[in-house]
Amino acid sequence: MRVPLAFALGLVTGLLATAFGRPEVARAQTPTTAPAPTVRSDATDLRPLLPFQGHAMADAESHFAKVWFAAEKRNWTLAGFFLNQTLSSLRWAVRIRPVRPVKEGEIDLQAILEAIESSALSDLRRAIVDQSPKAFDAAYRTTLETCNACHRSAERAFLRVRMPGTPGEGLLDLEAETPAGGAGR
Repeated sequence: MRVPLAFALGLVTGLLATAFGRPEVARAQTPTTAPAPTVRSDATDLRPLLPFQGHAMADAESHFAKVWFAAEKRNWTLAGFFLNQTLSSLRWAVRIRPVRPVKEGEIDLQAILEAIESSALSDLRRAIVDQSPKAFDAAYRTTLETCNACHRSAERAFLRVRMPGTPGEGLLDLEAETPAGGAGR
């Protein structure tokens, strides 16, 4: 009968530790019969350690503003880089909370992100690759409208993004909404 190398090394380590007065090491090397945790239970246990979705969205906001300023300077490589960073942050936000409860039930944020990726963000990427300022401007503005539509569907209409003003400035419109439903400006 062949004994697996890892088991043999564990056994030898345990025997040596016991012989030299270190029973805690011997116990640590003893195989257990407890069932291995499932991926689902591991994920549930880790859930409290995840950041809030807002952290990932703040990163997306910052990266997406940089897309605008890089393209404004015709630095298409940098614009593409920050578009990838934006998408990575959006995907992380969806991993943190793939489904959001709303009054009518819940919405599937993963499905919404997939739709945005295949439409507005795809058009934006194409404009960057083509290095087309006119197409980029239109696609960027459409993507902002799409972001606001997603926020409305998630019952977060108060999270309105806007065109960036200056490099380093966030996109979130902090003005109060007027009673007619328009922005406060």
